[in-house]
Amino acid sequence: MIDRWEDDNKSFLSLSIKQRVFPTIYGGITGDLLGVPVEFK
Repeated sequence: MIDRWEDDNKSFLSLSIKQRVFPTIYGGITGDLLGVPVEFK
């Protein structure tokens, strides 16, 4: 039960990190390609 909870917590943490990091990376790349400054806050 505890191990299961820790796994869920880790996957949730990595998911939130991905949701926070990837839009910034892809947004920056897309902004550079379009020549438009794109910022995610």
